[in-house]
Amino acid sequence: MSELLLLFIYCALLGSGVGFLAGLLGIGGGLVIVPVLSSILLHFAILPSDQVVIVAIATSLASILFTSTSSAIAHHKNGNVPWDLAPWTMTGVAFGALISGFMAALLPENVVRLVFAVSVVLIALKMFYSSRKNDSSTDRQLPNKGLLTLLTTITGGLSAM
Repeated sequence: MSELLLLFIYCALLGSGVGFLAGLLGIGGGLVIVPVLSSILLHFAILPSDQVVIVAIATSLASILFTSTSSAIAHHKNGNVPWDLAPWTMTGVAFGALISGFMAALLPENVVRLVFAVSVVLIALKMFYSSRKNDSSTDRQLPNKGLLTLLTTITGGLSAM
């Protein structure tokens, strides 16, 4: 079997598996895509090893563009989007992702790996502890729009990293 065909099959299986896990568990696909795609790229020796994680993250972010657009359309149809806050949060997330993209290119790969690993652990802890709460109250006060933009900039930067 040709190497290119085998690479295509691995990537198709990865996409199918990530889609299944995202639908079943509600996790972000990047949590699975980045480590598995890094392994695939290392196996096929397509890139220099010091660029593998960065390419895997960039590929994951590119796929998120399509899935987040689909999700936003579905949430809009269900009336779940607070459009008065959307410009503030989208600006923050986009700015944070842009900043972290430049930072990831400047940082050594080991630092990018460490940030990713710490983020995965923190997300797992958040999912574990929030699943144990039975409080479904949504009557929380949101911060003002400036603070909301700052917080989403940090979140966007960490998510993109």
